[in-house]
Amino acid sequence: MRSAGLIVCVLSLLVAGDAFGASKDKNAKKKKTDTGVQETGIEAFDAVFARVGEIDAQLTSTESELRTGKRNLNTALDLQRGTPLTDGIAELQKRAEGKLQVTMAKGNVPKLSATDAIPSNVQSAVDAVNALSLNMTTSLTDMESLVPEIQGLIDEAGQMPDRLKDEFSGGTANIVDQLFKLPKTTKALKADIDLTLGLDDRAMSLTNRMTDLLDLVTTEFAPGGSGPSNGRGNQGTTGNKPAGGPGNKPAGGPGKKK
Repeated sequence: MRSAGLIVCVLSLLVAGDAFGASKDKNAKKKKTDTGVQETGIEAFDAVFARVGEIDAQLTSTESELRTGKRNLNTALDLQRGTPLTDGIAELQKRAEGKLQVTMAKGNVPKLSATDAIPSNVQSAVDAVNALSLNMTTSLTDMESLVPEIQGLIDEAGQMPDRLKDEFSGGTANIVDQLFKLPKTTKALKADIDLTLGLDDRAMSLTNRMTDLLDLVTTEFAPGGSGPSNGRGNQGTTGNKPAGGPGNKPAGGPGKKK
């Protein structure tokens, strides 16, 4: 009974403190190479969060590819840093003066090509869009398989607080473990659970942004000029969305520009 009471006490203190709240240390920024996963010291938990770390890194890589593609496009066209992809692609269409067409390459990837001579900087912009379209088509395929896995990890992580109590209330747990190891383990567990819960929204946001981008490239350079996107299946340049892309964009995507 004393053991169980001590565990409840420690957990309550951590809930009230920064361990279960947003970190107030502004200097404690996650390094770009850091997966964000913290070791709990419990083998069964750490095995689950190792996969969370891999997915976190994969999403971070896709986010980085989007930023790099936008930067390359803006650099080629000498646009202001931070110009949204939608504006950059519209500017590319304008500068190409109708000399670009879109076709579907292997893997159902939209690919731009020039029908006549274009300036070198416009060609660089075309190359940037084509590279980004290829990366995003591949990432969409990967994202489709990640969605159910992420949900499974979220469900499993949600059960861990109760399992933690069992870990430290068993016969092998002594008073020293409870006093010194439990707070550190609980803090790491809370951080890992928060990271896990965030994967779903990140994956949804990326899916929306990538789908919008690929639709935009297809419709902007389709015969007849740009217009509202009705999905690439309705355009003359394609019959389907990129392989692996979701049939419908998830609801609740972010409203900010890409």
